[in-house]
Amino acid sequence: MRKTLEDSMQEILESMLGVCLEYADDRADGVYLWGAAEAGMSSADVFYEINGDFYLTHQLHTSASTANAAVLDTSEDRSSALLACLLGDFEQLVEVHEQHDREPPTEMKAHYDVTREKLSVAYCYDLRFSNSETLTPGQNFDAWYEEVRWQRPRAG
Repeated sequence: MRKTLEDSMQEILESMLGVCLEYADDRADGVYLWGAAEAGMSSADVFYEINGDFYLTHQLHTSASTANAAVLDTSEDRSSALLACLLGDFEQLVEVHEQHDREPPTEMKAHYDVTREKLSVAYCYDLRFSNSETLTPGQNFDAWYEEVRWQRPRAG
């Protein structure tokens, strides 16, 4: 029996979240996944919420959760492996859409609330960077990170 598009997408998102939670040593309160693909270029990244503050992958070792716990391995090799897994999964998500004759998203923004075990995902189908001579996928990720970081209430 052929998997539905929704089943396949669920598996891919679970894979992405699993590797992100493992990278953060299950210390995250929130995981923010991002992926983009258009015009033959794709990118994926993640940032985390821990105790009301937001951290990019290379910043996790500075989070308050590491003060009384083992230091997180945020080495370049480990970070690169994480991003490679995320990118591979996001490219698979695009392929699954194409296999089901559906338009693939050009951008995905997902937030997993670890405490509530709630996942919310938003897909965009408009061009986000390939129609610009200067905008890069990474700049779109950075803009989302800043947007979330400054819009969310802070702990304390």
